[in-house]
Amino acid sequence: MKIVSLKEVISLISKNTGVPKTKLNLTSCAMDFNRWDSVAHIRIMLDLEKKTKKKISTSQMSNLNSVKKIINFLK
Repeated sequence: MKIVSLKEVISLISKNTGVPKTKLNLTSCAMDFNRWDSVAHIRIMLDLEKKTKKKISTSQMSNLNSVKKIINFLK
C-alpha cells in the first residue's frame, strides 16, 4: 500500500468536492461542507482506493467521513 500524506488527502477531497484546499485541514469532516455529499464521498473513496491500491469496504467507507479518520485508516 502506498503511503498517502495529509496534503494528498486534502488535495483529493478538494478535487472531488470543489472545496478550496485552504478550507480543509486535519479536523475537517463531511458535515462541515455541503459539497462533501454522498456522491463526492464515493468519489473520494474510489480515488483513495486507486491511489493506495487498498480496497475499502462499504462499511469502512461510511466511517471515513473526516480527514483525520481517513489519515488514521491509511496508516
